[in-house]
Amino acid sequence: MMQLPANAELSFWHRKHGTQAEQLFYGIGTTKNPADYSWTEVTLSNTNWLETEASLSAYAGQNVYVAFKYYGNYLYYVYLDDVSVTATTVAEPEFHSLQAALVW
Repeated sequence: MMQLPANAELSFWHRKHGTQAEQLFYGIGTTKNPADYSWTEVTLSNTNWLETEASLSAYAGQNVYVAFKYYGNYLYYVYLDDVSVTATTVAEPEFHSLQAALVW
């Protein structure tokens, strides 16, 4: 669970092991109940690692849960790597005053 800033993004890498019909979904929710999550299917490849990135801006200021769901015949596997939620922050500029006394 994490409270999200306005520009948060979920990203992760994935790959399936074989050519069987496996499915992978990621879900985002504001409760602990997966039935309440918004689920999105991921495109899987058995030859290349693919990256999925998803904006979480709709959940800005809220505490959210992230989950993954796999469907398949369990003969093969789906791999996940580098799962992260990131956001960029803009640093506030610092202003300094400079005073000098000039003597002529």
